[in-house]
Amino acid sequence: MTTFSDSKWQDVLKEVAHRAAIDADFRSLALKDSAAAISKVSDLSIPSGTAIKFVENTSTVKTVVLPDAVSEISQLSEIELENVAGGSISVGGGANWTR
Repeated sequence: MTTFSDSKWQDVLKEVAHRAAIDADFRSLALKDSAAAISKVSDLSIPSGTAIKFVENTSTVKTVVLPDAVSEISQLSEIELENVAGGSISVGGGANWTR
């Protein structure tokens, strides 16, 4: 089995999300046993010490993943300032929000 690189990790998680959206049995598996769901779409192994949990939104509960905490607050770069001034900001792993 291979270990995850960041791009492979993202590809596998996207494939799990895609399959879970169209296959009810696979969705149930992902919610109950994330390692089994990942093994259905990839030969990659979850790194030791890492846990993956798939959750689903409902009509009354929406899940929001917060970005990793930072140890110190730094100044925004010129590009980040331009994005914020333009009404768009990138959060954490690449989610973009626009007003």
